Amino acid sequence: MENDRLLDFVNVIQGGKSFKSKSQRGLAIINSSEKFSGWQNNVLIKDVFICQRCFGYEKGAKVAHRLYDPFTHPELAYEVENGACLCERCESDYVKKHGVIRTSKRQFDNFVKDYYPNI
Repeated sequence: MENDRLLDFVNVIQGGKSFKSKSQRGLAIINSSEKFSGWQNNVLIKDVFICQRCFGYEKGAKVAHRLYDPFTHPELAYEVENGACLCERCESDYVKKHGVIRTSKRQFDNFVKDYYPNI
């Protein structure tokens, strides 16, 4: 089921070309598209290049993180509101804790809240 959704999504963004791949390869393909570059830039601008978890903007947030992954929610893959800026350290922490598949906004909100438990 999961691979079928991935293949459907990759097939759509590749303009109808069909091929089989694993989810990690699919994500690499999705994130290397021109559409992704535009989406990433728009997310970074929306959040003013400030990490939405640690607010460390000295070096600037460089990662546009998807709140809902493109495998389970392909319709949201390039929606700017489905993205949040993270610094590389916070993105790495998120991926270690939650991975990249079946992610949700609720997971992200809890991830941010855990950084500031007294808020």
